Amino acid sequence: MLLHTAIYAGLPAANSAFAVAQRVLAEPKVPEATTPYARGESAQGRP
Repeated sequence: MLLHTAIYAGLPAANSAFAVAQRVLAEPKVPEATTPYARGESAQGRP
């Protein structure tokens, strides 16, 4: 998807997009969510 940026928005915009994506991918991973939905439970606490 980012490669399409070079064609449609120009090379400077694509370079910026790749730099942002690289920083985001280098960030530490977020621990799994602790919401009931993330654990596969319903709002009442039952699967």
